[in-house]
Amino acid sequence: SLILQAITNENGTYDFSQTAYPAMYPFTLDSVGKYLACITVELLLFVSVAAWWTASDMVFLQLSTHLSVQYK
Repeated sequence: SLILQAITNENGTYDFSQTAYPAMYPFTLDSVGKYLACITVELLLFVSVAAWWTASDMVFLQLSTHLSVQYK
């Protein structure tokens, strides 16, 4: 990983094309800053989608429970 390579001070290159989501960016990921920015945005998008998915399931669960109790 990027952190392990930075800690061990290896004299090698890091593959910046490995991202979490297989997207085609309109710019090249040729620096650590761009790479970390893209990975951070991808991570935030994944967490956001998971939170919205969970929230919609919880609303359905709460609504169906409420309706079943009210119309027993």
